Amino acid sequence: MPSIAAERARARAQKVNSLRPGTPGTFQSSTALARIVKRVGAYIRVSTKDQALGYGLDVQIKGIQDHIDAKNVIEERNGTGIVWELAEIYEDAGESGAKQDRPAMMRLERDVHAKLIDVVAVHKFDRIGRTGRAFWHWVWALEDAGVNIISVTQEIDTTTTHGNTALQQLASFSEMEWRTILERTQNGLNMKAASGGWTGGPPPYGYYIENQGKRDSKLALDPEECRTLELAAQFIVEGGYTVDRAAHLLNLMGRLTRKGVEWTGSNLRHKFRNTALDGFVVYRNTDPVINKRRTNVTKLNPDGTPKHGPMMIIDTPMVFELDRLMSIRNALRKNGGWTLSGPYKYHPLSTRVIGQCGAHYTGVWVKAEDRRTYRCSGNKCGDSVIDAVALEEVVWDSLKNFLGDKSKLREIAADWVTTVPDHRKMYMSRIEDLEKQIEASRSLITNTLLTLAQNGVDATAINDAIGKINEDVNTKQAMLDDAREMLEEAEEAAQRAEDFQRLVEIASFNLENINDRQKAEIMDLLEIQVTLTGPVPLEGRFGPDSDIEQWFAERGVQPVEMTDELWAEVRPRINFRVTKKSHDLRALVEGLLYKARTGCPWGEMPEYFPPKEALRARWRAWKDGAWADIVEPLLVPAPARKPPLPPMKVTGNIDPRLVEFTQGQMTSQVPHSRGRAARRSPRS
Repeated sequence: MPSIAAERARARAQKVNSLRPGTPGTFQSSTALARIVKRVGAYIRVSTKDQALGYGLDVQIKGIQDHIDAKNVIEERNGTGIVWELAEIYEDAGESGAKQDRPAMMRLERDVHAKLIDVVAVHKFDRIGRTGRAFWHWVWALEDAGVNIISVTQEIDTTTTHGNTALQQLASFSEMEWRTILERTQNGLNMKAASGGWTGGPPPYGYYIENQGKRDSKLALDPEECRTLELAAQFIVEGGYTVDRAAHLLNLMGRLTRKGVEWTGSNLRHKFRNTALDGFVVYRNTDPVINKRRTNVTKLNPDGTPKHGPMMIIDTPMVFELDRLMSIRNALRKNGGWTLSGPYKYHPLSTRVIGQCGAHYTGVWVKAEDRRTYRCSGNKCGDSVIDAVALEEVVWDSLKNFLGDKSKLREIAADWVTTVPDHRKMYMSRIEDLEKQIEASRSLITNTLLTLAQNGVDATAINDAIGKINEDVNTKQAMLDDAREMLEEAEEAAQRAEDFQRLVEIASFNLENINDRQKAEIMDLLEIQVTLTGPVPLEGRFGPDSDIEQWFAERGVQPVEMTDELWAEVRPRINFRVTKKSHDLRALVEGLLYKARTGCPWGEMPEYFPPKEALRARWRAWKDGAWADIVEPLLVPAPARKPPLPPMKVTGNIDPRLVEFTQGQMTSQVPHSRGRAARRSPRS
């Protein structure tokens, strides 16, 4: 909830802007003297839960406003003609200082590049970022845009040489403060691990965190996940199946991974290798093989020891008896390979279809019927299965309509290019500058050693002098490493933009002739999602009033329209004695054929046919034998019956632009940020 002070300051800024005529940056006074307006963007941030409710924001915005008022008093006294105005407030509530992609910070950077802001003011520089990486990423972007930065409590202004030097020192202090907080946190984790508690992060598969969020949190067995592991063990040990086939069987049973995606052989094998099944977890594991597979790796010192404390063993409850676990691992080594192949290998929409119950659909190959389907993973969902070919055909048609609209794709691509800034040149310039500074500092070390030694300075003084220079080199080296990593990320973003531009160009290719694998890759690239908006029809079932329609469907035939010539062939086949009370014989036959073609209920038959009682009586008399002979001259092969599909909404995600496909139409939403953690899940 925005603070009162922030709202008042924002209203004041809007009022000032609304009264300002002429071009941005100047206004006309009553004396027609042109004054320079410094448009100030105030960046404020809080990170804790209590502060997010309002504590801390008022203090920051009041301090910035007071500083602006003081600047105006000085400028007026000196007659500079400069007026400082609070143009906009950028507020990040509940955002960590270690994050680079904070919403308000990104909005401020966009406004800076749009020349809407001249000066950025913060209450204190640690509002920018608590790590050197986050700090310098932001500072460099502002400096390259020609914008000055001011810290109102530290009295630092980057328009001066002294201000730039002080800014570098403060960046180091912010980093040291963060390291101190981190060290305190690590000490708490050490105590928790030593007592057998869980130190944080997701639990291993087969476990959950008991008393999560409390000091006495620990790992406990998850009954459902343990059952999945036991089923997999039975397939591998007793069934003699490979891990790939065991994973496929688990998927068929609807027992998916914790994230709700299908198992793969490698994923399932990894679960059985986890040391948690052996009764322990290594906290701060230094094994390079294990760290290579992990996202959150253990940080190491140069000598290979853990950076934040020693390795510790956390005891875990056993899922299997030790003998059973050894038999599973032995079977994994012995069993041969088995992989999916054939027409059932690709289910491009597996886990991408969301049912009305909220659960996703999983691709299943029905071997007895030799066909692919999608089945809801909801345990209590009564929805029918969906034919895979029919569903994928509808989704692909929607996708073709989107890919075929090259003008719309170009519009989205152009909008993307203007939305996502390209920082590559900025980072390359910083890297080159830092490399020169580091080289100069290293040369200074050599020259200092020679000079001090020649002048007879003692070793202690020499070490002190060299130590200070080395500290400066280390600081710049850390900044250089961060800049190189940020350059790599910027190049990846640029590559994604180029890939999307290339997709626009290939959209004119013939999309009819690509194979199933290529379709699956495109659907995965666009992150297609199908949301069912209605119930799934019961496939291949007829109601109690539809037995005549079922008769034709089971034989794969349909009747043609009756003509006089065809009636001349049909009439001799009917063994029916006509009386004065009888209905017209041809009308009876044509009424039954009408119902077969249209599916019209008995009670809604047109009036020009005999009454429903007469029609139903004739059908009951003829259906067991005579009917096949009567209609033989009228039968022709029926087109393949398309499986029924539910109503649905199909959407796709083109990073960073959301596009909706609805009956060939598409709409794009506002761009959204995607971090490194947003990875595509594997599909079957």
